[in-house]
Amino acid sequence: MDENILIFKPQVYKIDSSFFEELYHIKLKKLKQGLNNLSIKSLVTVDGTFLIDKYSFDLNHCRFGERPEQPLAEFVRYTLEKELLDKNSENVYKNDGCTCRFVQGTLVVFDSLLELRKYDKKAFISSHFDLECTTPDKPLISSHIFKKLSSGFEEYYYKVNHFFIFCFMDLKSRSGYYYIADPVVTTKSPFAYSYLGVVNNTTYMQSYNNFKLSDLNAILIHFKSNTLGDLFFIYSRLHSRVFRTKDFLYDGVNVSLNGEGVPLESVYICSYSCFNGGKDLPKFWRNFLLSFCIENRIFGENLNLVIVNSKLFETDEIYSQAFVYCIKTPSEDEFRDLSIVYGFRHHISKETLSYEYYYSFMDHVDNEKLNLELITWRILPELNLDKILNLKVCIIGLGTLGCSLVRQLLAWGVETFVLVDSGFVTNSTRQSLYTHKYCFNNTPKVDAAEKMIFKIKPDCKLTIVNTEIPMIGHSYCENFLNEQLKNTKAIVASSDVIVLATDSKESRWLPSLIASQMNMKGEKCPLVVSAGLGFDSFMIVRHSYKDFKGSCYFCSESQAPRDTITGRPFDETCTVVKAGITDICASMVVELIVSLTQHEKMFAADHGDKTCIGKTPHSIRFSLSDYKCSELYAEPSEMCICCSENVLNKLKTDEDIIEVFKDPTILMKYSKLESFIDQLSDYKINEEKEEGYVVL
Repeated sequence: MDENILIFKPQVYKIDSSFFEELYHIKLKKLKQGLNNLSIKSLVTVDGTFLIDKYSFDLNHCRFGERPEQPLAEFVRYTLEKELLDKNSENVYKNDGCTCRFVQGTLVVFDSLLELRKYDKKAFISSHFDLECTTPDKPLISSHIFKKLSSGFEEYYYKVNHFFIFCFMDLKSRSGYYYIADPVVTTKSPFAYSYLGVVNNTTYMQSYNNFKLSDLNAILIHFKSNTLGDLFFIYSRLHSRVFRTKDFLYDGVNVSLNGEGVPLESVYICSYSCFNGGKDLPKFWRNFLLSFCIENRIFGENLNLVIVNSKLFETDEIYSQAFVYCIKTPSEDEFRDLSIVYGFRHHISKETLSYEYYYSFMDHVDNEKLNLELITWRILPELNLDKILNLKVCIIGLGTLGCSLVRQLLAWGVETFVLVDSGFVTNSTRQSLYTHKYCFNNTPKVDAAEKMIFKIKPDCKLTIVNTEIPMIGHSYCENFLNEQLKNTKAIVASSDVIVLATDSKESRWLPSLIASQMNMKGEKCPLVVSAGLGFDSFMIVRHSYKDFKGSCYFCSESQAPRDTITGRPFDETCTVVKAGITDICASMVVELIVSLTQHEKMFAADHGDKTCIGKTPHSIRFSLSDYKCSELYAEPSEMCICCSENVLNKLKTDEDIIEVFKDPTILMKYSKLESFIDQLSDYKINEEKEEGYVVL
C-alpha cells in the first residue's frame, strides 16, 4: 500500500474562566509591572485534553482526592474527569501522592497589548530548544524540554509536550488577550502510514493489521481495574496484555517487554482519544513519536499504533472503536535534520485568520477594588490593603456626617459595618445615602442606609441596629437603661473602630465610657474617634488606645453632662453647617483611620508619627472660613468625666452607671472636678501693681 502523510489534529484545550480570574489577581497583587514568566501546568485527561484553570498555578495539587491503596482505575478516572470538565465537580485535594498527569507550560505576561503583539514569540519558543545533532550515544535533542529524566520515559513525555501562553491582562476591563502555542519538533521527512484500519463493533473476527476486536476488549478489561499511569501504553498480542512504556526496550531487531523478547510487529503503541478529528492522530502524539523513536532508536522501521476511542469508557454502543495504523519511522539521517513547528492556535475572526484570542470576565464587585490595588503598584507598594479591607467599623449616628463617613469608607474598600441610629430620614439633599422618597415615607435611617449601601456595594456585611444610645442627662426608665446598656456594650465590643457622629455631646458619653473601661482593663477594645461639627469648622479626636494616652472628647469638660436638646430652639438642636464642611470632616476621619492601620502600633500610634499613607495626629481642628488646619495633642485629663481613672474606678458595674444616668452631677464628685472648682473659687486676684507679671 502506498504511504500517506500522517496528519495530526490540533491539540484540544479546555481553558476555564477561573484561569483568567486567577491570573487577574496574580497580576494585580503579585506580578504588578514588567514582563513576567510563570511556570504553569495543565491537567492531561484520559483522552489527551489539556485542562487549564485556576489550579494550573499550583504546581502541587491533586484533582481526585487522597490516593487510595491502588491508583484510580481508568474507567473511574474518566468519569471524574468528565465531571470536572462539565463543571459538576471542583474537588482539589493537596497530597504528596498525587496521581494526576500534567503537562508543563510557560505563561508570559505582558504590561500592554502592544507589547504582546510586537513580542517575538517564535524567538522565545526557539530559545527553549537546542536542535544540534550529537553523537549516536547521546540524545539528539539537548534542551531542558527534551532532556531524559531519571524518573523514566513516562515523565519524559510530559516534558516534550510543553505549551506556551502569551497573555496581556486588561485589568480595567477585566479581559485577557492571549496567544497559545504547542510547538513540536519535526524531522526532515514527516511520519507516514502504510495502513489505516477502523475497528468496529460488528466484525469480531476481522484482523486490522493483526489487531482484532478481541485485543481491544483485552485492553478495556485491563483498564476497568487498572490505571493508565500515562497517556501511552504498550499492548502485546503475544501476551494479550498491557505494558507500560517504561517496560519497552528495543535492540534494533526485537522488543523486550519486562525482559521477554517480542517481535516489533506484534507490539502496538496505544493511547486513548476522542474521535472528533476523524482518522487524524491527536496532536500530543507528534512529540511523543519523535521522542519515543529517538529514545529507543527506532529508525526506518514499521511501527504499529492504536488509538482507542475514549467514549468506550461510557458505552460500547459505538461503531468506530479504534484506529489501527502501521507507520514508517524516518531514517536516522532524517532525525538529524530537525526543525520547529511553533503550533500557534488560530481561529477565523471577521473572515480573517487570527492567532489572538480574547476573553472577558467582568466582575463589577471585584472591579471596585482595582483602584486600591493599583495604589500598591507604584505609588505606595508598602501599603497593606488587608489591614484596611478587614476593618469592622461602627458608625453611631447616620445623619449628614455618618452618611459621608460610610461613603468614604466604602471608597477605601471597607465592607463590614455596624450602623446605629434611631431616627428617620428628613434631609436627603445633604445626607448622601438617602433619597427624597425616604423622607416622604418617613423611613428609618438604618433601613434606608442598608438599601443604599447594598446598591453601591452588594457584598457588604452590614449589622443594622435601630436603637437609641442612652444620653446622659436625659430621663429614662430603669428597665430601658438596663436593656440599652447591654446593647451598647455589645455594639462597642463587636467593632474594631467606632466613629461617634451624633448631633449631641451627651449621646457620645456612654460608648466612650464603655470603650475606656475595656481599654483600662486591657481587654480587646475598639478605637474611638469623635467628630464634632460647627457651622464652618470641625474637630476630630481619637481617644486613648492601649499605650497611646490622649485626651478624649470629654476631657475639657468642666461641668456635668446635661440635656442639650429638650426644649431648645429648633436651630440650636440641629447642626447647622456649611454644605462642604461635612465631607471634609468625613474624609479626614477616614484618612486618619487608614493612616493608623498602616502604623506598626496600629491604633496606638503616637501623635506626630508618620506612615506610608499619612500622619497620625491625636486631634485635628479645621476652619473652612480661613482654610486653616491644626494638628494638636493634649494629655488626658485626670479629672475627665468619662475616661479618667477616678471615674472608671467608680463605675465598675451596670448599677453604678445607671445611678449616674439618674444624677449626672455625681460625675463631678467622682472625677474630683467638684473639689477642684471649689478650690479655684478660693483663689483671689492680687490687685497690687507688680511689674512684669500677674498673679492668679
